[in-house]
Amino acid sequence: MGRAGLLASAMLLVGSVSAAFADIVVTDSAGRAVSIRKPAERIILSDALDLVAFAMIDPAPAGRIVGWSRSRLDDGTFALFKEHDPRLGAIPSLGTIRPGAVPVESIISQKPDLVVLGTEFSAAEPALAQLNAAGIAVAILGLAPSIRKMDGETGLETFGRLIGRAQQATAFSDFFRERVNRIRERVRQQPPGARPAVLLEAHAGGATCCMSPGKGEGIGDFVALAGGDNIGADVIPGMAGTLSLEYIIARKPAVWIATGGPYMAARGGLVLGSGLHRDEAQASLSKLAARPALSTLPAVTTRRVHGIAHSLTTSGLNIVAIEAVAKWVAPGLFADLDPEATMRVIGERFLGFSMVGTYMVDMPKAVSAGGDRQ
Repeated sequence: MGRAGLLASAMLLVGSVSAAFADIVVTDSAGRAVSIRKPAERIILSDALDLVAFAMIDPAPAGRIVGWSRSRLDDGTFALFKEHDPRLGAIPSLGTIRPGAVPVESIISQKPDLVVLGTEFSAAEPALAQLNAAGIAVAILGLAPSIRKMDGETGLETFGRLIGRAQQATAFSDFFRERVNRIRERVRQQPPGARPAVLLEAHAGGATCCMSPGKGEGIGDFVALAGGDNIGADVIPGMAGTLSLEYIIARKPAVWIATGGPYMAARGGLVLGSGLHRDEAQASLSKLAARPALSTLPAVTTRRVHGIAHSLTTSGLNIVAIEAVAKWVAPGLFADLDPEATMRVIGERFLGFSMVGTYMVDMPKAVSAGGDRQ
């Protein structure tokens, strides 16, 4: 081989070695460039609820998570995932991780190569510089898919590239996009008409009625997607606030959707979620609808009161919540949607196990004089 051939071979070798060790570079939700030498193997999550989305694209996330904040991952969901992979029980909890209160020393002690912070964090977070100085990559990402951010790369897809699971992340994101676009297109093709007023009661059944989502991203967006009117958005400028009984009665909501979970049991509120029986959820919803003043709302008299696990609306399973809300807001338009079937499909295609529990519940039909449900 001549000198030119040797030089060309050497250049090819250098190029292949460089490609093999090239950094993975992504842009996070705060617009920051995040670089990591190779797919992350030791990961810390600021929100353990991200485990749900993580598990959609990696069959064994427990093998990579070395620390997290357990504050939003309820015991029932944790137990369900731990049954599937007992190693999750050994992951150390780092306490509550929030903007301005990041346990930097505890994080560094776990020797992670990637820290994932939620979208409530900003590029100005003081801990970012400290963690980067320690050689730890930090990405600000929302792993649960968002109906506001379906164009371009999703947070889950960005995360997938950081952990070497890009193909799997794209598969789930495409699944999400297809189902959301089906709802969007159907609503778009309908003639203009009155949008049903919808009362959203978050963490329903507490001492004060009624905590409601406002204009921030969340379940209110699911209502708007289905062609409904979240009455809280007209008076609450931020993520959430309290609606007065007078305002709720005056708005005459046609649909009432409450969120809750196991954590509401101690407060006598809406109880549903992983590992819970439907009868218990049904009883708690009926109790909710029977509260004085609220029991005369149009949504109650027409039996259009529904409950949904709060964690379902904010986790990687939120497409199930989106379909449920669409069916409740516009039952005629979305009679063919089956959110429980979607939950089963996700278990079969992505999670690899079934989500056992009661995540959605409807107000029971009226009982006739003969004892039959109408």
